[in-house]
Amino acid sequence: MGGISPRISPLPEIRDVGNLAARVGLSNCVVDRDLIEVNYKKLFDLFLDIKEMGETNAILGRSKSLTSKKLIHEVEEIYFKNFSDKKLEDNVQSIRATFEIIFLYGTK
Repeated sequence: MGGISPRISPLPEIRDVGNLAARVGLSNCVVDRDLIEVNYKKLFDLFLDIKEMGETNAILGRSKSLTSKKLIHEVEEIYFKNFSDKKLEDNVQSIRATFEIIFLYGTK
């Protein structure tokens, strides 16, 4: 597409979340995380789940143009070729995604 553009929000480390909570005045902070692995038959299904989780591209310096379906199909083909699992029923290829959910509790 003629250049590079940031596509995801910055990903915080779990210790950064705890430090940030302490800096804004929360005390007795408890930070925990949960890793969830999900298999997808199509890349579009993964994108849809990410969008429904509210993780849209909020970066100000992002590209404002739409990503073409051709590019998405090319990415899906490359990803299946190099990183797919065959753990779904009937030996169907799948894409594995790991989501990290960070939980934070603190008192003011």
